[in-house]
Amino acid sequence: MKKYKKRFLFSIIISGALLLSACGETEAVPEDGELVDQENELVENIEETKEEDANIPEVVVAKEETQEISHIHGLEVNPQSPDSYLIATHHGVVEYAGSEEAYVLGEMRDDFMGFSRVADSTKLMSSGHPGFDSDLPDPLGFMWSEDFGESWEIRSLLEEVDFHGLTASYQDGQHILGFALDYENNFESMLLRSNDQGFNWEKVVTVGLPLDHHGVYNLAFSPESDSIVFAATAKGLLQSEDSGVNWTEITPGNVTGLTVVGNNEVYYYDETNDQLSLWRGDESEVISYPSEQGPVNYLVVNDNGQLIVSTVNASLLLREEDSNWKTLIDNGRVK
Repeated sequence: MKKYKKRFLFSIIISGALLLSACGETEAVPEDGELVDQENELVENIEETKEEDANIPEVVVAKEETQEISHIHGLEVNPQSPDSYLIATHHGVVEYAGSEEAYVLGEMRDDFMGFSRVADSTKLMSSGHPGFDSDLPDPLGFMWSEDFGESWEIRSLLEEVDFHGLTASYQDGQHILGFALDYENNFESMLLRSNDQGFNWEKVVTVGLPLDHHGVYNLAFSPESDSIVFAATAKGLLQSEDSGVNWTEITPGNVTGLTVVGNNEVYYYDETNDQLSLWRGDESEVISYPSEQGPVNYLVVNDNGQLIVSTVNASLLLREEDSNWKTLIDNGRVK
């Protein structure tokens, strides 16, 4: 397998004080080889993250209020509040905090792609492209945050890889899969695996996964097994039982989003027939959905068991206990 070594021997911590702010105040990105004396510290940090988080710590994050969002590229539940959601956008990460409350987190106003959270933690990972005022090169490679999005560390593959989908194992938070575009090889699409939380990567030789630019929309491990992974793809909802090597079709279609509840329970959206469904092993149950809000691109289930979806029209909707839908964000407008 082709190895993708970490590009840097140091951490680039991105914050308003160190690198980037919404006002365009920047400092130069360190060159390769600088800050090498921090390598031992990085190794120690890797070892520390191998221990499971017994409790999710309370993290205080710098916030800037906003009433509008656009171009949703990821959705996660806020682990500190079941009624709050993290939304990756074209202009930073937004927290929807409740009725008429939304905030842009941290100082980065870049285009976040492949946004995902490590289960049972406040650790976030992402990729993407630099914003208008950023001095960072394109693409942003693999980024990591341990303070809930206030600052971001570029761990690897800066200017090399753009991840469109990232997922971490529930059983082993070191184990990450990512669907990526290789900017150094004519934008080749590929599946990459890391076993050290994104410092080093190897290419996975896959069978059955549609590896083209728009072939894979998202990936997700099952909460119940480190070996079972699902993919939302242009060829349907797919499943792998060997951690991403071999893939089989569960249902055909243009499946643009999914969220995995268990080995045999997956919510997914098929744009081909404009249907939101719940797959339970042998069959799928269609779920009523207000299609006027636009096609679904990301789905999550909160701690109360409620389904939340985002749309390509920048809406955010919550499915209530009576199966009706509550609009939290309406075509980019926070409600």
